[in-house]
Amino acid sequence: LMEMQAQSKHLKLGFKQHEWQAQKVAEDNQHVLDDLGNKVEAKIEDLGKDMQSVILKVQGMSGAVRNDFQTLQDAQSSAAMAHKQVKTINICLAKTNEELAQEFDRVARSLQHLSNEIKTVRSSLVEGLRGELAEAKSQMAGQGS
Repeated sequence: LMEMQAQSKHLKLGFKQHEWQAQKVAEDNQHVLDDLGNKVEAKIEDLGKDMQSVILKVQGMSGAVRNDFQTLQDAQSSAAMAHKQVKTINICLAKTNEELAQEFDRVARSLQHLSNEIKTVRSSLVEGLRGELAEAKSQMAGQGS
């Protein structure tokens, strides 16, 4: 009976020791879980900050893209306006060129007419001078005899 009591006491001590070890392992595991939980929370916080940073960068880029798009639209509007102005200028130049061509034709006709008149006057002068020369020769011939 004494031996059984001793074995029972020994078993109780062993059970207590196992219970204490199980408690120690549970506490160690709890510390590991707490550490893991803290690390996960820190990672989640870091990821949240990174996401916030990414969101701010995307918003900034989105604003820049909007500005670039607006600048492009403004440039397209300016180009369209410049194109209209160039078309208007080309039309005016075409009209001016046509008017100049007509004016040059008129001036050329006037110069041709003037040239013809000069030829006529010259021919008349030459004929008149020939007549006067012939008359002067005949007067000189008449005086010489």
